[in-house]
Amino acid sequence: LCNSYERDDPPDSAVWDIGSALRAHGGLAALLSGGGSAVCGLFAREDTARAAAETLRERWAMTFAAQPV
Repeated sequence: LCNSYERDDPPDSAVWDIGSALRAHGGLAALLSGGGSAVCGLFAREDTARAAAETLRERWAMTFAAQPV
């Protein structure tokens, strides 16, 4: 998975930190959503996604777990 806008983000961008954190907490993949408004992670299990969201929320307050529609 990739988003072509990611290549424009500098190495010190929070995009990379958030993506790494999502993968470190069980995410199968992480990428920039759309034109840069959010970083999203793909998880195999809902409980893993919810636990990751709870942990990441300590650093990034606007962190949510959501189900695909």
